[in-house]
Amino acid sequence: MTSQSESTPKKMYWSDSVRGTTQCPDCQAALIPQQHSYLMVLRHGESMDSQIVGSVGGHFCPACPVVVLERARFDEYAATSRAAGTASDYVVLGLVDLSAVPEDKSRLPFDEVDNPLPLIMFTNLHQNRETRRS
Repeated sequence: MTSQSESTPKKMYWSDSVRGTTQCPDCQAALIPQQHSYLMVLRHGESMDSQIVGSVGGHFCPACPVVVLERARFDEYAATSRAAGTASDYVVLGLVDLSAVPEDKSRLPFDEVDNPLPLIMFTNLHQNRETRRS
């Protein structure tokens, strides 16, 4: 487990934009693979659809709030969605903190009023505007 809190906002890098998934691009500490859920937004023609994906594919820094995502793994998640529809582009918005969901709401769908999605948005989304076509 990292020393960073799960609910701490993180800066995200793609593995193919940095030197892979072994070393933090910000502080050079060794990255730790961890299971998490992520919010991915996919484009279906003119519409957008969001889905929670994951659990593998993220490598977290124990020293600073950074995560490096495996590009190939997220391409696979998007390909699975395409098999069920016509998604072509995608972006990963952040981590879904499932531990923040109250136990009495854990089996309910997420919505904006009664059970909001506990999203921890990546802090550098505005800098990392690349959407992936796969």
